[in-house]
Amino acid sequence: MIEIRIPKDIRGYAEKIFLGLTGRHMIAIAGTVCAGVGFYFLFKDTPLEQFTFALVLIPVAPLAVWGFMRPQGLPAEQYVKNVITSTFLFPERRSYKTENLYDDILWELNKDEEEALKETKKTKKKK
Repeated sequence: MIEIRIPKDIRGYAEKIFLGLTGRHMIAIAGTVCAGVGFYFLFKDTPLEQFTFALVLIPVAPLAVWGFMRPQGLPAEQYVKNVITSTFLFPERRSYKTENLYDDILWELNKDEEEALKETKKTKKKK
């Protein structure tokens, strides 16, 4: 009998192109390699030649992370767009307010008692 494996969540499916890597992974790897080679030749003949490998990793690492990371199940660019939108473009301050019904009832009772005391004082003064 032929069995076909179906992912639980169809949105999580990505077509594999080569060696189990998706198109997104392949683009990230190609960009990382190109940027790495370019930065290597840029830093190769500088006085910092001993640290060339470390200097190449600094600009190249975000490209590699961009291709393989999926924060909260979203592609990196969609996640960054959502963060920018919710943080900078449309920030919404949410205040935490509770309604204490017991306190409201006590406040009303105290208010009624104060009014009753004022009325009794007025009636005593009139007598």
